[in-house]
Amino acid sequence: RISFVLIDFLSKKSVRDGAASIIGAHRRLDMLVLNAGIGSGPSSDVWMANQVGPFLFTKLLTPLLSSTAKSSSCVDGVRVVAVSSGAHKRAAINYEDPYAVAGASPFGGPYGQSKLAQIMHMRELQRLLREEPGFAGEQAIRCFSITPGFALTNIAAGKIPWLAMPIVLLVSRSPHVGAQAIKMACVDPAVPGGSYISNCYVKQTQGVDSCSNQPAEWKNFGRCARIASRMTSTSDQ
Repeated sequence: RISFVLIDFLSKKSVRDGAASIIGAHRRLDMLVLNAGIGSGPSSDVWMANQVGPFLFTKLLTPLLSSTAKSSSCVDGVRVVAVSSGAHKRAAINYEDPYAVAGASPFGGPYGQSKLAQIMHMRELQRLLREEPGFAGEQAIRCFSITPGFALTNIAAGKIPWLAMPIVLLVSRSPHVGAQAIKMACVDPAVPGGSYISNCYVKQTQGVDSCSNQPAEWKNFGRCARIASRMTSTSDQ
C-alpha cells in the first residue's frame, strides 16, 4: 500500500512536520532517497531545497533509519541516497557566506556548491554512523551520493530555448535512464558506503582542490548548513 507525505523543502517547518508524519506512521525506514532540488532561483532557495532541507530531513529521520538497521528483520541494510550532480566538479563552498555568487563559475555558484555539500554530507554521515555500536563495516547503513547525468526532467522546464531543444534531446537522457544510478545505490550489495555513483559505476568526486575527497572538508557541511539555514528567509514559513 502506497502512502505519501507532501513536503515543501523550502520550509523548515514543512520538513519537520513531514518527518514527524513519517515517524508517526511507520516503524521502519529502509531507504531514504533525497531527490528534492531546484536548478535556479534565489541563492537561499537553491541552498534550502538542495541541501539545507534534505540535511534537516535526514537528521530528523536518522533515529528511524538506525532502529531499522538494528532490527533483526533488516537483511540487506539501510540506504541513504542523495541525488547530487556533476556540477559539483568546479565548486567550492564559501563557509562564511554560502550564498555568495560573485566571481563564481556557472557551476560554482549556489547550485554547484549545494551539490558538492550533498556529497560531503553523505560521506560525513557515513563516517559518523560507522562509529556507532553495531554499525561498523558496510552492511548496516550505507550512504551514497549519485549523479543521474543530464536527465531531461522538469528541473529545466521553461529554461531551454526551443531552438536548442534538438541538441538537448540528442545529448540528454530520459528520467528512466537517469534513475538507474539511484536504483544501483539502493540495491547493489557490492558498493561501499560513502561512494559516488555516476553512469552506474563508482566514480571519483572532485570540487575545487578535490575538496569533496578531504575528510576535514566533510565535517564542515554541518556548519555550512547551519549558516545557510539562519540566512534563509523562508526557512521558518
